[in-house]
Amino acid sequence: TLRKGLQADFTPDVEAAWTAVYGLISSTMMGAKEQMQKDDSINVDDSMLDANGGPLSDDAKALVEASWAKVAALGAEEVGVLLFKNIFSIAPEAVELFSFKNESNVYESPKLKAHGAKVASTVGTAVAGLQDINRLVPVLQALGLRHAGYNVTPAHYDVVGKALIETLRKGLQ
Repeated sequence: TLRKGLQADFTPDVEAAWTAVYGLISSTMMGAKEQMQKDDSINVDDSMLDANGGPLSDDAKALVEASWAKVAALGAEEVGVLLFKNIFSIAPEAVELFSFKNESNVYESPKLKAHGAKVASTVGTAVAGLQDINRLVPVLQALGLRHAGYNVTPAHYDVVGKALIETLRKGLQ
């Protein structure tokens, strides 16, 4: 289970690093539509600064990379399903946004499992890209543009961020 994943390794420093990384990911994704409307290009910009206005530290990157390696070893599907359980716990109405909303047992739904695995794999891609921000930003911005087409709002990003931290906190301590 995830509980056996990080155990005591989910420290306040790890939580702070994940919070900073998710802030970078979400702000980059949310800013993609605006960036494209502004000048029809995708650039690395201030969206890749952490919550304190500075670049993500090497220590924070290392903490996220090390903790994600442990999480990823548990399997993308397991991590993804737990993430979605936390999303729907925080915002039960969010289930209505997904194709699996009418499944009798949503957490056993092949569609949820597949989507959860895809989300967890995407987090893994972002973590792997932390060492090369110039290559990561266009990936995140393209993902943000795709989600803008699904009418994803900043509030949705907030829920996912909280659910990710909660997944790591509850499931990985």
